[in-house]
Amino acid sequence: MAVLRKLLRNTLGIAAVEFAMVLPVLMLMYLGSYQLSQAIAAKRKVTITARVLTDLTTQSTSLTANDADTILTASQQVMAPYPSANGTFRISEIKVNANGSGTVQWSRSLRGTARTTYTIIPLPTGVGSTGTYVIMGEVSYRYVPAIVNNIVGSVNMSDTIYMAPRKSQDIPLT
Repeated sequence: MAVLRKLLRNTLGIAAVEFAMVLPVLMLMYLGSYQLSQAIAAKRKVTITARVLTDLTTQSTSLTANDADTILTASQQVMAPYPSANGTFRISEIKVNANGSGTVQWSRSLRGTARTTYTIIPLPTGVGSTGTYVIMGEVSYRYVPAIVNNIVGSVNMSDTIYMAPRKSQDIPLT
């Protein structure tokens, strides 16, 4: 009986037991916050890549198909350290119509489908005025978490940026 009372009063191992109970929750919180920060960084890379893609295109007065493909290939490097093979990259020139929609003048894509010429597409309010041209850069990316992939699965991210040509009224693709 004395041994049992001595055992019940002994608190030397209680901290280790409490730590063992809290450790899984702490690890889950740590790994979850790590994965969330990585996903936020990947989304930011998608936005930056769309901006770079569109910005490089708007600096030209005209493009050849080879020039456009070079811009697409160069822009995907912005996605580093994330694998650019998980992304699709597309640039298009859009002529703004009177009703706020746009007509595709030309389009090029890397690892995806280019938009069909003369297709009508909706534009956000305030993008260009009637008869003007805008360059539309689009990036879609499939983010695959490094640690909790089996639990969360892949996450699709995308961004679209519109910019007016800088040095000319439009940028013809020859």
